[in-house]
Formats: sequence, structure tokens, C-alpha cells
Amino acid sequence: MNVLYIISKSPLETREPFIGISLAEKGDTVVFVGDGAIVKQTAPWEFRRIMEEKEKEGVKMLFLKEDLDSLSIDYNEDEVIDRLSFFELMQSFSEVMQF
Repeated sequence: MNVLYIISKSPLETREPFIGISLAEKGDTVVFVGDGAIVKQTAPWEFRRIMEEKEKEGVKMLFLKEDLDSLSIDYNEDEVIDRLSFFELMQSFSEVMQF
């Protein structure tokens, strides 16, 4: 079963994002929103390592475009999702977990 993980907290402030991303498996999707989007620019090395491992395992990582724009963080179009597409994505998963 594929799961959508929403990371809305910064791993610089709490351990919850570490738990969320660690649970993700092949075929799952992780979307970083709000304070969680900061990991695109800065993240603890352990968190960055977990992200890279999960991507190699087949976990899709996305960032909410509007949040990266508001933080003035550069991105590639293939790694972002706009707000409308994010809501549609949430509806397409049978299981959604937020951290």
C-alpha cells in the first residue's frame, strides 16, 4: 500500500520529521510543506542522508512550490507540486500521515 507522508515541521526543531521520512517505503511519496520545506535548503546531515537513501529506494520526494517560493529557495520543476496538485494528491492516497 502506498502512503503519502506530509512533513510540515522542520527537522531543525523537532525529531518528528525523522520519524515520518524513516517510515516511507518504495512507492510512497513524501511532500515537504510549511516549515518542512526548509529541508530543501538546509537540513541536518542525518536527515539529508535518510532522504538520499529513501530516494534510492524509490520514495518520491516533493516540495510545495508556494512554500519554496516564499522562502526564496531555488528548485527544479520536477521536485515541486503546486497547492491544487497537492490537494489532488492527498485525495488519491488511501493513507496519509502528517509529521
